[in-house]
Amino acid sequence: MNRKKGIIVLITLMLAGFSGCGSSGSSSVGGGGNSVFVKEGSGQGESVPVNGNGEPSVGWGKSEGSGNTGTSTEERFPGRANAETGEGISKKLSIGDVAPDFLVELSGGGTFRMSEHDDEIVLINFWATWCGPCVGEMPAFERLKDLGYSDVSILAINSGEGKSVVDSFVRSEGYTFPIGYDEFRKVGYYYPSDGIPYTIVVDHGIVQRIFLGSKGADAQYELYKDAIEECRK
Repeated sequence: MNRKKGIIVLITLMLAGFSGCGSSGSSSVGGGGNSVFVKEGSGQGESVPVNGNGEPSVGWGKSEGSGNTGTSTEERFPGRANAETGEGISKKLSIGDVAPDFLVELSGGGTFRMSEHDDEIVLINFWATWCGPCVGEMPAFERLKDLGYSDVSILAINSGEGKSVVDSFVRSEGYTFPIGYDEFRKVGYYYPSDGIPYTIVVDHGIVQRIFLGSKGADAQYELYKDAIEECRK
């Protein structure tokens, strides 16, 4: 009995530190990759990143040959999934996977094509204005952008909301880091997750770190900064 109580306490402590928004109003637990536990009917919940073995931590590790080889992105990543063209298979990403290509229009003008940033580090965040934890961590991205990394791009992709909603939010908050539209979730289809905020760090086209949920702007800033610095080594 004491052992069972100990396990329950451990699980409770694991769940206490992370919050996130579910992609739907029903309970969901992902297999492999990351898992998020969502309170049924609320769209709000607590998330715990787990690795492929079900351990309560995000994976980490550069795949062999992930740096720039001097070849074109097509040669480096043959058969790469592409959200713009609909090519390739949609699957939950894991450490070491090639990040699917995509093209998004940016709030304020311009576009962002993932394959054009394969020679640098890219932090991609999926969010929505209705998601409290998403909005709460956004100052972390502004702080990271202000660090002025020449080899890092930051992109926050809005999931499923209209351009007017996104633009109004950006104007009211005054954010200056790139924010993209994914009104019909074409990009999100190739970057599936069990909830948002969902953030991945990609180094030279290869997924290196995965985050699901948020502990708040200050904590996430430190986590994202550490992940970026590790990639830059």
